[in-house]
Amino acid sequence: MIVPGIKTPVICPVCGARLPGGAMVTCEYCGSELNFENPPSGGPVVTRGSTPAGRRVIEVVVARFLMTNKINLADDNLAMQRIAEASELIAGEISEKGKAEVDFPFITAGPSGPVNLKMELKRDDLG
Repeated sequence: MIVPGIKTPVICPVCGARLPGGAMVTCEYCGSELNFENPPSGGPVVTRGSTPAGRRVIEVVVARFLMTNKINLADDNLAMQRIAEASELIAGEISEKGKAEVDFPFITAGPSGPVNLKMELKRDDLG
């Protein structure tokens, strides 16, 4: 258990860098903001994506999913964790190839059961 104020070294789940511990840590390598104050059983919460491109990917994915499925992924911590962890890879693929396929099976649950997230993002989508 991480106790606020205790400086236990941690590993960034986005880039793998070794960081000094604390309740809230910002990775100096990739920019991820990590919250160790109330971590879920799976580890720290990446509270905001990582780099600006990664954060933009998260914003676009959540907004487009809300428009098409009428479900706000920002209210689902596990869905946001999954998207945040993949956001840098998606941003990198868009940078290299101009587009990326985003595919998260069972990203959340809707009134009629599990909902999948599948979309294509292009460089223009990130504006």
